[in-house]
Amino acid sequence: MPEHAEIYAMSQTINRWAVRTRVVALTKSPVHKSPAPLLPLRPGTASGCVVAAVSRGKELLLAAAPTRSLLGKVVAATAAAEAELGPAPSTAALATAGVRDELIAALAAASGKDGLVLVVGMGMTGTWKVVEPGEEMPRHAHLRFEGDDGSVLVFEDMRRLSRWRCHAAGEAKATWTAGRGPDSLREPAAFAANIERGRGTAAFGKMLCDALLNQRYFNGIGNYLRAEIMHRAGLSPFITLDEALELPQGGQMLKLVASIPHEVMQLAEAYEPAKAKEGAFAAWLTAYGKLESVRDKAARTVWFDATQHKVPSAMRATLGKGRVRGIESRSKAKSKPKTAQAKPKAGKAKLKAANRKGDR
Repeated sequence: MPEHAEIYAMSQTINRWAVRTRVVALTKSPVHKSPAPLLPLRPGTASGCVVAAVSRGKELLLAAAPTRSLLGKVVAATAAAEAELGPAPSTAALATAGVRDELIAALAAASGKDGLVLVVGMGMTGTWKVVEPGEEMPRHAHLRFEGDDGSVLVFEDMRRLSRWRCHAAGEAKATWTAGRGPDSLREPAAFAANIERGRGTAAFGKMLCDALLNQRYFNGIGNYLRAEIMHRAGLSPFITLDEALELPQGGQMLKLVASIPHEVMQLAEAYEPAKAKEGAFAAWLTAYGKLESVRDKAARTVWFDATQHKVPSAMRATLGKGRVRGIESRSKAKSKPKTAQAKPKAGKAKLKAANRKGDR
């Protein structure tokens, strides 16, 4: 599932594409359950639309507006400004120029005037990519924004668990999904205040490994980020969130909720399950796919240092049964005999030879 850094990278992909092209058509796959958006093209004009996007935790907001409208100029200008940040922005740039209040306001206001806004949740496999002229269209392309230069901005989702809401001209202004918390990197004050409000609630009485996936408080954090945050902070996944915040490492953990996604943004690549064992991202990981594992109540894998943290009795049966695609936990890999495949084959060969002798 794409997490904080991956959603940010998608917004950058959209904005860099938006600087160089205009959208002239938008089509939706008939198999996706979300509604078909209508591109706000003005009758009698051929100028197309501009698009821009901004991310917030695990959610992305994309707006399209006519290029000749004032709003279109604002969207185009802010898209260009964010695209200039490049793939490895500083924390200060992300907090200010990266997602300025006026950009969010301009995108959200598009639905109230003459534009279109999509509020998109990526699901497990949703991603945005640009298909250049002559390149093959992805098989699971569910939204296609066709550019006037022949390129296509595509929203692809193999498992179709993604969802989007459409806000068209004249409707209520688009907003982020209710219940999702502030972005820890771009809204640090709001993030800290939200954590304080949650102290002592039922959500904070859950195990840390579960609580870090609660998007009401940790918007953008998923499985690989929670593993790195807990391990770097030296906190057991099996204590409660309230207990963790009472420890000296609790403050460090909250800082890591922002700084670790930022580290991934600085890499030349982001997380892709199929490439979890390769490249800069794999070298950067310290816990995910590299330490011990158990399964939580939702059958998600929790990665942790078993030499430092005791596993609850209720979870011991799942010890070593976690996986990242192509990566097994330490204990499971150690328990497999190296000749497990060879022995049965040898035994079958001898049995067949004996049977042939008996037939004779």
